[in-house]
Amino acid sequence: MKNTKQLLYQIRGLARSVIAFVFFYQGLVPKILFSVSPEYSNLADDSFLLNHSWLVYLGGLIEIALATWLITAFADKKPLFASIGVLGFTVLSTLIFSSHDFATTFNIV
Repeated sequence: MKNTKQLLYQIRGLARSVIAFVFFYQGLVPKILFSVSPEYSNLADDSFLLNHSWLVYLGGLIEIALATWLITAFADKKPLFASIGVLGFTVLSTLIFSSHDFATTFNIV
């Protein structure tokens, strides 16, 4: 039987892997492989960002880099705080600039 410390280590690894997969998938599929129009419309709604299509690709690359950082720096807590910051910024930005997206399905893929 495993002790509690080993079990918590495995749960932490599973949670990091799931968060990293979500960042990797959301960075690769809707932003880089298939240019999904809601990604561009969300960018156009944000008045503080310039409306350039390469910003969507840059956001996808940043999400993929964050996913890689979450997996490779397993013992470090900085990637977790960075992912919390990215998610918080994204939700607040969507809430402020394109609040109509919260009335529809949140996942655009």
